Amino acid sequence: MELKRLWEVIRARKWIIIQAFLIITLTGVMGSYFMKPTYQGLARLSIFQSDAASSIATSLGINDIAPSIMAPSDDIANEIAMITLLPHLEKVIAKLQLRDSEKELITPKNLIAPGLLYYIRSSILPARHIEVLRYEATNMIQIYANSPDPEEARMMANTLAEVYISEMQRVIRQEANSALIFIEDQRGKIKEEWISSLEGLKAFQISSGTVDLNEEIKVAIAKMAELMKQKEDNIIDLAEEEAKLRVLKRQLDDQQVQKGIMPEALTNNPQIKVLMDRLAALKIELAAALSKFTEEHQDVIALRSQIELTTKELEKEIATYKGLAPPLVETARTIVTLKAHLEGINKDIAKYSSLIMSIPDKTAEITRLKQSVEASQKIFNLLIDYGYKVGILEAMTLSNIRLVEPATIPLTPIKPNILLNTILAIFMGLIFGLGFAFLSEYLDDTIKGPEDLKDELVPLLGVIQKYRKTAGPLIAGLESWNPLCESYRATRNSIRFISVDRPVKSLLITSALVGEGKTVTVTNLGISLAKEGKKVLLIDADLRRPGLEGLFWKEKKKGLTDVLVEEITLTEAIHRTDIDGLHIIPSGSNSPDPAGVIESHKLRTLISCLCQEYDYVILDSPPLLGFDDGVVLAGYVNGVILVLESKKVTRKAVMRVKALLERGKIKPLGFILNKFTDINRTYYGHYNYYSYRDGRNGKKGHREIPEGKALCK
Repeated sequence: MELKRLWEVIRARKWIIIQAFLIITLTGVMGSYFMKPTYQGLARLSIFQSDAASSIATSLGINDIAPSIMAPSDDIANEIAMITLLPHLEKVIAKLQLRDSEKELITPKNLIAPGLLYYIRSSILPARHIEVLRYEATNMIQIYANSPDPEEARMMANTLAEVYISEMQRVIRQEANSALIFIEDQRGKIKEEWISSLEGLKAFQISSGTVDLNEEIKVAIAKMAELMKQKEDNIIDLAEEEAKLRVLKRQLDDQQVQKGIMPEALTNNPQIKVLMDRLAALKIELAAALSKFTEEHQDVIALRSQIELTTKELEKEIATYKGLAPPLVETARTIVTLKAHLEGINKDIAKYSSLIMSIPDKTAEITRLKQSVEASQKIFNLLIDYGYKVGILEAMTLSNIRLVEPATIPLTPIKPNILLNTILAIFMGLIFGLGFAFLSEYLDDTIKGPEDLKDELVPLLGVIQKYRKTAGPLIAGLESWNPLCESYRATRNSIRFISVDRPVKSLLITSALVGEGKTVTVTNLGISLAKEGKKVLLIDADLRRPGLEGLFWKEKKKGLTDVLVEEITLTEAIHRTDIDGLHIIPSGSNSPDPAGVIESHKLRTLISCLCQEYDYVILDSPPLLGFDDGVVLAGYVNGVILVLESKKVTRKAVMRVKALLERGKIKPLGFILNKFTDINRTYYGHYNYYSYRDGRNGKKGHREIPEGKALCK
């Protein structure tokens, strides 16, 4: 909205604003005087390092395991949040037996309700409340306790401080006890690991046959040196014996006879002799077989095979015999012995080599096992030491929070603050007043001014101000310069100008709703036209709720219905008024069927006939949204004018009227905004600022509206 529009809303809704402002302001001020007072208790806590505990911890060398006791918390906000934890508040409520109006213990949340809502509620009704704040930039905390009872306010602040200090000591002891339990549990586990490591080292020594690995290394190296020396000597002896054996064999071969002649030593060998005899016999049998059979005969082949096998056995036996010669046998036996000894030496060398090669693995495993044993033993001893120190800490537990200033009984209340409450009430009154005003404006869908109908594409014919009840609704008794008289003159001219091409002689003036002032508009428009010298006839066609004749006469007269049923003549139905040129046809007798009368052909004919006798014929009809009479009558006249009451008829009603007329293919000449109050929102307001000369004294100034029946000039 523009600022001008906002100001207009404030002016239009000023009574809503004034009423809301007065109600809220007076309520706040009077409530402050009669409200029960609220007292506040204040206790101060200090967070600091305990010098005594620090000295004891330093002398024992346990500063490294007591940070929660030796040093205060640097996070004051965390301490404040912990003080107002629900369990602490529950203990305060239980100790002091804080109960509500229903004798039930209050909930902790009621004690720490935050925000503007609590402030407003506590400003109206006293309530218990606790608030914890930091004292400026120090390590001090302030506990504020509010209560209608000053003694209770003091006890609430002190009790919460004591509960929190006690709870912190309990937590510290619990932490120390938890540490002791943890140390005992870990000590048992480390002891088991220590024993397991010792057993593992022992099992490895047994499985590897190792007692003293360094001594075993020395023995293995010495034994390897000895074995290498033995191997070297054995190889030399073996070489000498093998050389000796070769010499003996060469000498034995030199003693052999020429080829085919065997030495005597060989013929004396029984086994050799048997083989030689068998070989000779086989050769004789072969000769006999060859005399009988050919070479391919199986007997010949078998004999040759036997001769070949016997020859091989004989050669083998001879070779054996040669090897078993006494010096030769002795030398061969020596060589076998030396080789066996060399093989044993090689096995011992391989054994000790393997032992020496396994020494690094054994060393690594034994080192690992020993380190595991030493680590477990060291941790076990440390846990014993820490358990002793934690036990001392548990015994000397001191809280780092002290109650340095207990709360005292407050002598003066903190609430109500009459000045503050008055200022707040004034502020809230303005806020709510403006809020209600703009809310009413937003929810108000009524037509307030001409600009509200600028989108309806219907011309504005005039804006009629709301008349004063003391002057009456008709303009017959007003001076010509009166704004109300001038507004009808402007409306009259608008009707004339809008129908220049097709002069309007008959008009239907109707409205959307009941009570919008259509009957008064019909009358005043007729008066304005008559004072212009026109001959005007007003017809009260509102047969359901006639009101036109009531503006002129008290008694009911014959009229329209009587003419249509031919009880009287038309001349008898037309009544003169005190205004020259203005005649009226009242509604007449009540009709049981108003719709039938309106739809009669006689009425259409009657209106056409009257238009020939009068310059203007103006009809008053029922509201369009109540009955269909207006739509029917619109077909009998040259033009239709809608009267809309400012701040009464809604946009929805106007849209319904528009749709109703469009359905009847009726295009209204325009609309008249009636009972308009905000003259500064329309161009008619400038008449209030014109000055007129008083003919009697010649002075310039505003003239009073006379109470007589002065005529419009």
